[in-house]
Amino acid sequence: MVDAAFADRPEWDLPAWAEGHRPGERWEEQDYNRYVADRVEGFVCLDRKLVRTPAHRRGFEACDLLGPDGELVHVKKISRRTGSGPLSHLFAQGIVAVDSLTDRETWHQFVDLVREQHPARADGLGDRPHTLVFAIHRSNGLLTPDRLFTFARSELASAAVLFQRLGVRLQVCVIP
Repeated sequence: MVDAAFADRPEWDLPAWAEGHRPGERWEEQDYNRYVADRVEGFVCLDRKLVRTPAHRRGFEACDLLGPDGELVHVKKISRRTGSGPLSHLFAQGIVAVDSLTDRETWHQFVDLVREQHPARADGLGDRPHTLVFAIHRSNGLLTPDRLFTFARSELASAAVLFQRLGVRLQVCVIP
């Protein structure tokens, strides 16, 4: 299932991580997400916009970017030194998002959140999530299923099982 997520790529590509900033300039995930939404047609930045529910009173991030076809896109930059923690967290975020957004009321809250950012995009979202994309940039560029740490691979496998059960497509996009 992990290999299948890497093999099933979105129809779109994301710009290279370094494309939007000058050398030496600090470039965080939030900066990259805004850059993508500003420069790539069809993307909406929802980074740090939280959906609050009785189960998630502090809120959860449904996605960093909303893709051109309504994909929930979760973005993460990793390096050789970060270990499995950031990827495991990313995959757990996706699990929380999909599990929560399959609830009708929570989905409507998400659609309202999208409407606040981009009213036209909210109208075409349907009644539940259909695809989640984990978009990952690894600083040395080498990211394959075989290179995932054990815990991260296990968390991605858990996501794949849940998403399949809920009828949500899982894709992995490697950001150059």
